[in-house]
Amino acid sequence: MTNEIRTERLILRTPTLADTEAVYEACQDEEIAKWTGIPFPYERANAESFLTTVTEELTARGGRNYGVYLSDNQTLVATLALRKESVGGSVGYWTAPQYRGQGFMVEAVKAACAYAFETLGWPRIEWRAGVGNWASRKVAWKAGFKFEGVSRRCEPRSAFRLSQGDDPLMDAWVGSLLPGEKMEPRGRWHGPISGQNVPVVLADANRPDDLVRQFHQVYGLPVVDAPDASTDRIHMRMGLILEETAELVGAAYGQEARELIESAWVKALESDDGTRDIVEIADALADIVYVVYGAALELGIDLPAVLSQVQASNMSKLMPDGSVKYREDGKVLKGPDFFGPEIAKVLGLGN
Repeated sequence: MTNEIRTERLILRTPTLADTEAVYEACQDEEIAKWTGIPFPYERANAESFLTTVTEELTARGGRNYGVYLSDNQTLVATLALRKESVGGSVGYWTAPQYRGQGFMVEAVKAACAYAFETLGWPRIEWRAGVGNWASRKVAWKAGFKFEGVSRRCEPRSAFRLSQGDDPLMDAWVGSLLPGEKMEPRGRWHGPISGQNVPVVLADANRPDDLVRQFHQVYGLPVVDAPDASTDRIHMRMGLILEETAELVGAAYGQEARELIESAWVKALESDDGTRDIVEIADALADIVYVVYGAALELGIDLPAVLSQVQASNMSKLMPDGSVKYREDGKVLKGPDFFGPEIAKVLGLGN
């Protein structure tokens, strides 16, 4: 059995009791306590158990428990577990706070997954993380995992989060990596950008309806379950659609063209005869969504990545006390902590 994996900067090997202090100190970190299954509070005896009993159990079940060490001085910077599952296996990890942001975990995950495919013969490796654990998701994204969706209430909440009174079960993101797949990002990053203080967990950027539903729920906007075009809010909704259409026309054709669309909208509103064909409205909305995604494909725009930024920006409209303020027509007003979406950055056109 191979007990050591080497990369350019790291050595992955079975940890020992000599690592007790390093593991104990790292696991005092709130982020590790928040997102992993470690005990809380975390004692030295817990570190000793992790380095002995947990390692032995993982190995006995066909998995591996690795300490991740700097190759030049043998400093423990992280741990990584390969767990045998009914089909293939899964990977889990944490990095000590002082060693984050240097690419160590991405390097370790790629090496461990290559070992699992080539030596252990696993046909699939799964990654799971609690919804909102963006640090773990970014590592998986950089290592080439394909995001597959959200499993609802499938993961037990950490002991730390339970001590805060959180729900015992949480939703989890799920991704996978298969043999032969490139261990590189699949498309652009679909999450918050460093420095953005998003006050709520973002919905899945690959599900635009989830994004908008989240916005409506957070900001107290209507969600109607049965088709109904009689609401007076249709004027506000149509206005928003035409406002964004005019902005698009202006971006593509110039300011004069934008003003033509805006003036046409004023005339259309004045000509409202009360027609409200809900079937045709539904058909037109679906067609708009369809052709918008087609335009994004033909223009090389990763729309889910852009949507993730728009959602992060929208969620920052809350007031400091968590309340919401509205314009007279019902549109949500921006709070003092609002930040704009960093579209150029996610498109790779800006820093």
